[in-house]
Amino acid sequence: MISKAQALDWRHRLLKKLVASIMLFVFMFIGSTAHAEGPIILVNAVTAPKDISPGDSFDLKLKVKNSGGSRAYNLIVTLDLDNISASTAATSQGQKSAPPQSPISVIGDSNVRYLGSVAAGAEKETSFQMVADGAAPSGTYNINVKLDYGGSQAQSQVIGVVLVRRADLRLADISAPETIDLNKEFKLTADVINGGNYTINGVSVGLSGDGAKIKSPNYFVGALDASDSDTYETAVKFTAPGEKTLQLKVNYVDDFNRKQSVTKDLKIKVNKDAKLPAKKSKSSGFFSEIINFFKALFGLGKNQE
Repeated sequence: MISKAQALDWRHRLLKKLVASIMLFVFMFIGSTAHAEGPIILVNAVTAPKDISPGDSFDLKLKVKNSGGSRAYNLIVTLDLDNISASTAATSQGQKSAPPQSPISVIGDSNVRYLGSVAAGAEKETSFQMVADGAAPSGTYNINVKLDYGGSQAQSQVIGVVLVRRADLRLADISAPETIDLNKEFKLTADVINGGNYTINGVSVGLSGDGAKIKSPNYFVGALDASDSDTYETAVKFTAPGEKTLQLKVNYVDDFNRKQSVTKDLKIKVNKDAKLPAKKSKSSGFFSEIINFFKALFGLGKNQE
C-alpha cells in the first residue's frame, strides 16, 4: 500500500506538472497573439513594360502592404542591387560577353525609399526607375528588398525581374504585286534577315490569305545565324475578286523557348477576269484578203480624186 507521505508527494508532483503545462500554454498563446497582432509587411513587384530586354529602361513599382494587426512605423524600403542572383536561360549561356556584376541599376534616385507609417491592412506604393545592362544575358534576376521599420528586426524579401534578349528579325525585299487579275498566278518572294548579333532558333515562315491558293504556305528555316538571311518563295493566285490581304509571318523561339513572331500584311487588289477581244475566224480572214486584193487591183479600195 501507498503511504500517506507518498500520496502527498505524488499529488505535489502532479500539481507541478499541471501548473507547468498551463503556463506553457499561456506563454504560447500570448506569443502567437502578439505575433499575429504585430505588423507584417508584404511586398509585391510590378514592372512596366512587362517584357524587358537588356539595355531597356523600365519602372519597378513596389506595392507594400501591412497584413499584420498593428501599425508599422518609420518603414524604409531598400533594394539590395549589389547582391543580385541570376538564373540565366539555357540558350544564352553561349554568349561571348560575361554577365555584368550589376546587371540592374537605379537611374537618378537612390535605391532607398522612406514610406513612413503604414496602418494595419493599409497599402503604400513606391517606384524606382531602373535600367538593365545591355550585356546581361536572358534570365531571371532576384533582388533582395530590405524592410526596416520601428519595433521590428529588419527583414528581407525577394522579387524577380525577367530579362529576355530581343531578336532583330526582319522581313525585307518583299516581291508581290499591288494589283492582279483573278486566277492569275504570281510569284511572291521575301528575305528573312537576322540583324542581331546572336543565332535565332526555330525560324519558320508562313503565308496565309483569304481566297488565296498558296503553293508553299509554310517554309522552315531552322537556326538563323547572326547577320545571316534566307529567302522564302512561293506561287500564289486568288480565286475571288476584291481587296485582299496576305499575311506574311515569321515565327521563332526566344531564350525561354517561347514562341514569338514578326508579321507583315500585304494589300493586293484582285480584278475580275479581263475580257479578251474576239478572235477573227481563219475563213473570214482569208476571203477578206481576196476581196481586198481585187479592190486594190481595180482601184475600188481607194477614194477617187
